[in-house]
Amino acid sequence: MMDMNTQLRLTGMATGLDTDAIIKNLGRVNTIRVDAVKRDRQTAVWRQETLRSMISTVQNFQKSNLNTANPASNFRSPNAFAKFTFNLAMNGLKTDDARNSAASKLSVTANGDLKNFNQSVQAVAQLATRDTYSGESIKGMQGITGSEFDIDKLANLGMSATFNMSIDGVSRTVRFTSAEINDILKNNESMKAADPAKYATLTRDDLDNTYIFQSNQYMTIGDYLQTIPGRTIFAVANEILELGGDEHMAAIANPTDEQLQKFSDHLNLLNGSGGYNRFELDPNTTPEAAKAGQAEAFVNALNTKITELYGKDYQNIASLTDGKLMFNKTASNISISSAAVSMEPVLEALGFPGGGASSASVNNKTIGELFAGSGIFSGGDKAEIAINGELITLNKTDTISTMLSKVNGSKAGVTLSYNSANSSFSLTSKEDGSAGNIQPIGGNAAKLFSAMGLGDASSGTLDASQRKEGQNLIAVINGVEFTRPGNTFTYEGMTYTFHDTFNTKDEDSDGSADRDANGKIVLANPSDAIKIEVGKNTSEMISSIKAFVDEYNSIVDQLNDLISSKKNRDYQPLSDDERKAMSEEEIKLYEDKAKLGILGNDSDLRKLLDNMRQAIYTKVEGVGISMADIGITTGSWQDKGRLVIEETKLNSALENKFDEVVALFTKNSSISDTDMPNRNKRISESGIANRLNDILNDAVRTTAAGYGSKGYLIERAGMQNDGSVNENVISKQIGKYDDRIQALLERWYRQEDSYYAMFARMETAMAKMQSQQSSLAQLMGGG
Repeated sequence: MMDMNTQLRLTGMATGLDTDAIIKNLGRVNTIRVDAVKRDRQTAVWRQETLRSMISTVQNFQKSNLNTANPASNFRSPNAFAKFTFNLAMNGLKTDDARNSAASKLSVTANGDLKNFNQSVQAVAQLATRDTYSGESIKGMQGITGSEFDIDKLANLGMSATFNMSIDGVSRTVRFTSAEINDILKNNESMKAADPAKYATLTRDDLDNTYIFQSNQYMTIGDYLQTIPGRTIFAVANEILELGGDEHMAAIANPTDEQLQKFSDHLNLLNGSGGYNRFELDPNTTPEAAKAGQAEAFVNALNTKITELYGKDYQNIASLTDGKLMFNKTASNISISSAAVSMEPVLEALGFPGGGASSASVNNKTIGELFAGSGIFSGGDKAEIAINGELITLNKTDTISTMLSKVNGSKAGVTLSYNSANSSFSLTSKEDGSAGNIQPIGGNAAKLFSAMGLGDASSGTLDASQRKEGQNLIAVINGVEFTRPGNTFTYEGMTYTFHDTFNTKDEDSDGSADRDANGKIVLANPSDAIKIEVGKNTSEMISSIKAFVDEYNSIVDQLNDLISSKKNRDYQPLSDDERKAMSEEEIKLYEDKAKLGILGNDSDLRKLLDNMRQAIYTKVEGVGISMADIGITTGSWQDKGRLVIEETKLNSALENKFDEVVALFTKNSSISDTDMPNRNKRISESGIANRLNDILNDAVRTTAAGYGSKGYLIERAGMQNDGSVNENVISKQIGKYDDRIQALLERWYRQEDSYYAMFARMETAMAKMQSQQSSLAQLMGGG
């Protein structure tokens, strides 16, 4: 289709006629037809917008006053009337101390179903707890643990030992000079006997003229003597004699006098006096013990350095475990690193190759690394653990965080936690009470929990000594013993939350309340019961009911305004040309008047209003009072269905007929809300709030499931963010208007083209006539 405004036409050249104006006038009848359809379309749009606004108002009323998600304001539930005051007293006293004491034991709330406004809690024998296993701190999970600490390598570096340390972001440099290292290694307690000079023995075998030098440990004496496995080197005055032997023993067979003299001089030099046997080692000291003593001496010196650098609160940061050096401080992050490339051998000797380590790196370790000794992954890279019958698959590459997520996100009903401050695990049931206790655990799960410090892999069970078994709440209320899995429960409208045990005896100290011959709990003092007095806060109830009535009246007012408004025929929707001639403010003022009456006497809105009124004044079956009986009426006829409250009467009803008032609003019908054939019976049996909800749902529900259709206002006008936004009666009507407008325009475009063609032919004929006339004039003039 070609738009006339997109064509370039040169008209009236021969005739001098304003062709465009003539054709526009010829098409005015068609324009009038299009504008009429557009006005009808705009009226439909306004009608749809107004209905959608009404739908939104009704739905907001439901959300505020009839919604189960808001129990305190849901008038379909007794909770909307649960405006109470609670007075707790203990030992028969109502003093502040007695109230505070009672409040430390329990707290209460109540809903509108409350049956007994005066209650008594005689005792709480035990609180409900969750089954919990708490593990001890696991070595290697916290701090930094290196590989084997090689004290010989550190000693043989022959240089200072320097590295960087950071504790919780505070960095310091730890430095040992070579002289400090030598002093530490030579003077530790494990290398000394009673006589500080006794380091080794030199004996002579007269049978084969052999002198035996024997050291029971790795040792270095000055620059003269070194003993290492398999060799002993004796050096004096730059002359080196390498002597064969096993372990730490060297034999000089048939020594020359010169050799003996050199050896003697050497020993005398170290000893300060003559005699070969001055260097003796305590026979109880083994080579391994001596080496361990050297390592321990270094660690002690290292802790002294760290304390000097960080202060007295940082003691014993370093320790030795199974020959491995560990740096650790509870709940702190520690890291060590090389002070320089040349100092990397120092960290290697300490057991930290690769330039250092950080305690934060444990979070990046896999469970395959952390629990390598558990045997859980002996069958491959994956393993299944069973908790409470639920199978959970773990991978060797899972981190602690991943493992926790898998366990806690499963249906096992437990919470596995890791305390990074002390490197311990705990396993807790997600349910309170004995029914939620963790079932016996075996197989891979037992292996894993054993490695976590929670279980015994050999017996396939969790460690009972680390368990606090889940137990139930046991309380005596109004003389009746209650057993519940949780510390909060509701009974006959009262919700109790217990905080502590009280008023029971445990003579045998077995952790359970004593019971008499009949099995009843023995009270410590019968007069120590907690008295609960519940008062009605009628002023708050009335305020809540008034808010409900005000919102109800607002809907009634809007419906009345729409239904009773009259259409002013002088104000029709503006045409495009009319809108161009007006300002925005003028358009708004005009259209506000044009919108009046578009839903005047609308049958759907009238139906909604009538049903709402009927819901209020029709009696509820099975309830002995009506809305009028509690002081809520529809007023005079001029009020058009608005509700009026007589507060004195309402207050009296709440005080004296509380249960009936609650039932009047909240009573439920035995008929399902989807049982449409029996809808009238359901309405008659339902309380006022439930009736209103059904009536409003019939108008604005967004689902058709079980009902056959959506709400009749939704079906008619639709709503945003719902499938009905385009699938509704008015939208389809608007679509038909669009089709009609398009058809009229296309018809006019074709007619317009024919008009231009007709005028073009006339222009051509006129131009031809003018040409002939000019030629004739020339001939006559020429004659």
